[in-house]
Amino acid sequence: MGTDCAFGWEDVWTCDGTEYVNGIGTGSERKEGFLEYLEAMKAVDPAIWVGAVGIPTRMNGATGAMK
Repeated sequence: MGTDCAFGWEDVWTCDGTEYVNGIGTGSERKEGFLEYLEAMKAVDPAIWVGAVGIPTRMNGATGAMK
């Protein structure tokens, strides 16, 4: 998809941690972020543990989103 952070085994739409966590865009151009994925998974199974792999960065304590 034109990014330089993919390692060949995955399709990625961003290399930006904030976009990855929060998503970006609107309507049919919307790219869902990890938090939306987490919400959907928890709706099916509230006890599920879901993780995201990334490079450590400072976190916003209020929302848990990356700064």
